[in-house]
Amino acid sequence: MRWRLWAAGLLALAACKQPAAEKKIALLLPESKTARYETQDWPAFRDRLVALGMRPQDILYSNANQDVGQQRQQAEAALTNGAVVLVLDPVDSVAAAGIVELAHARGVAVIAYDRLIRDTAHLSAYISFDNERVGQLQGEALLGMLGDKVQPAVVFIHGSPTDNNASLFKKGARAALLGKVAVAGEYDTPDWSPDKARDQMQQALTARG
Repeated sequence: MRWRLWAAGLLALAACKQPAAEKKIALLLPESKTARYETQDWPAFRDRLVALGMRPQDILYSNANQDVGQQRQQAEAALTNGAVVLVLDPVDSVAAAGIVELAHARGVAVIAYDRLIRDTAHLSAYISFDNERVGQLQGEALLGMLGDKVQPAVVFIHGSPTDNNASLFKKGARAALLGKVAVAGEYDTPDWSPDKARDQMQQALTARG
């Protein structure tokens, strides 16, 4: 995965400015309802940095469980524990600007991982995909599966309103699908919660009888 190489290279560059005993890097992830963070992102991040020569005990990890305040506290703890770089996947793309400003005041770099952190001039880097294109490809794939159906009914269940990526996925998918499908319902899903998404789908099905 390309992000592993980009992130590890940026982190190694930032960390090398500090004495060896102080090279700590923190990964702050947003939630655990989505299995990928605990089973893929964190292990891959840790293993890549260890392969680059970092000691496991110098790689700090926290998961905020969709709690903005908790993520702020975790960032403060990482800074107190000597992190020279924060790799931050924010719970809230706007609220996380406060973490960036806090880190900047202490001379610590912040890399926005996966989700853009908005409303700050002090973000060191942003690593992600072309998220609008991702949404467009999702929409085009759905059209391909629907085949020759005329104006099929589709329920749009988008991501969290606090995640900048979700708005880009939404924009791309809508561009690919609107005018070609009938919108049977459209929802934003707080916290990317599978339970809430299921409730939204049930609402859409009930509304259509």
